[in-house]
Amino acid sequence: MGGTDTKVYDYKAEAVREKLVRAFRESRGEATGADLVARTGLPVHQVETELRAVADEYGARVRVTESGEPLWSFPRGFHSRYRGFGPAFRKGLRTFRKGAAAVGKFLFKIWIVVMLVGYFALFVALAVLALVASFAASSSGRGDDRRSSRGRGGIGGAYMLTRVIELVVRIWFYSEFTKSSRDPFRAAERRRAKKPLHTAIFSFVFGDPDPAASRAEDVRSAFAAYVRSRKGMATVEELSALAGLTPAEADDAMNSLAYELGGSPEVSDEGTVYWKFDDLMRSAGGERGVADPGPLPLRRFSANPSSANAWFCAFNGVNLAFGGYFLFSVLSGAPLGNPETGYTFYGFVTELVRSVGLDPQAAIGVGLGVVPVVFAILFWLVPALRFLALKADNARRARANLRRRAARAVLSSPDRVDPSAIAARAPEEDGDPAALVEELAVAWQGEPEADGTWRFPETARRLRDLSLVRSRVDESKWALGGQVFDTDAP
Repeated sequence: MGGTDTKVYDYKAEAVREKLVRAFRESRGEATGADLVARTGLPVHQVETELRAVADEYGARVRVTESGEPLWSFPRGFHSRYRGFGPAFRKGLRTFRKGAAAVGKFLFKIWIVVMLVGYFALFVALAVLALVASFAASSSGRGDDRRSSRGRGGIGGAYMLTRVIELVVRIWFYSEFTKSSRDPFRAAERRRAKKPLHTAIFSFVFGDPDPAASRAEDVRSAFAAYVRSRKGMATVEELSALAGLTPAEADDAMNSLAYELGGSPEVSDEGTVYWKFDDLMRSAGGERGVADPGPLPLRRFSANPSSANAWFCAFNGVNLAFGGYFLFSVLSGAPLGNPETGYTFYGFVTELVRSVGLDPQAAIGVGLGVVPVVFAILFWLVPALRFLALKADNARRARANLRRRAARAVLSSPDRVDPSAIAARAPEEDGDPAALVEELAVAWQGEPEADGTWRFPETARRLRDLSLVRSRVDESKWALGGQVFDTDAP
């Protein structure tokens, strides 16, 4: 007997799956479990166990024959979701992207802070130096005649620089954005709560972690809890109502869950297809989990307060203005001025750059022109594109959440479903309820009524039938029974 058990239960899963796929191909893509046993000569246990894996990998469809036997088919062919060049390439590409993104994000966090804050500080410092130089030249010229005072009265544009600095000072002392930073008590409270500068800037440009990152695990956990509360049984329609999936998505998800949680399709005497998960029913007691994953959370543009993002935009605007000024000055050959007539701001910076041994035109054109201008444009362009993508993704999530409510409405009252009663109640739920009910009706055989409501007679029949099947289940068969062995027992 021991040898027989080894032959039956110790086997190479990969070899069994290959035989099953070959048998399906010979059967033109569809077969019953008995067909597979007959064609392959494999034990029933192996066929039943590995059929779930094959269904998950290739996306199986389960239909019911007139005799009530499940018929497995693969309408999309045998294109593996996990093996072959395509899946391997996509997996490698995802791994590469993940690693490259991690490295890129780390370097970009440093670079973006240096660029945004560094250039802002550099430009303000140049403006202050130019203003100081202008006042110094004006003071020395005041001891000479008025002509000399007018000639060396300062750097061209000193008035503008004075007004800019005055504006910054006024904003700092009178703006609501900075009021708390001047209050020592509020400032201390803000320091404890606020994020590091590089994290806040990165949040504005690239956003924050997805609150639905663990959605697959949440749905799996909720589905397991739901199955345990329904005597180990569930239908594709119930999964759709649980997670807000389209009928096609629910079919694929059920195949995956059956493989991961040990489920198998069953057919009632009335021809209702449901999935049975006996492996989930043995429990030591206690909480069985929450049978509802909740709606898909929408993503925020940024977790920063609006004042922080406003300041980042203001800093970037200053950088763009100064960078554009220097780039235009270099390209247009703007006048520099001289000691007799007074330097322009561009001329002052040119003399400053020349004094440290650099080529003014190249250093200013690239270092103070092209680089900050390109960075400033990207600093606004990336969040703008992300905002559009975020808007589309949130619309998809909101539609899934409303579909979830529409599916629940169908299952709770299949004899009369009123789309107008399925209204969005929160930002997480948005879309056209009538269109979603019609989408479900195509897959679930719904019928429209003259008053705009829908009937789902087949769904009602299936629900009644499954309720009867559940009522006949003897839950005592899942009882753990008394203890027969304890590793700590003497």
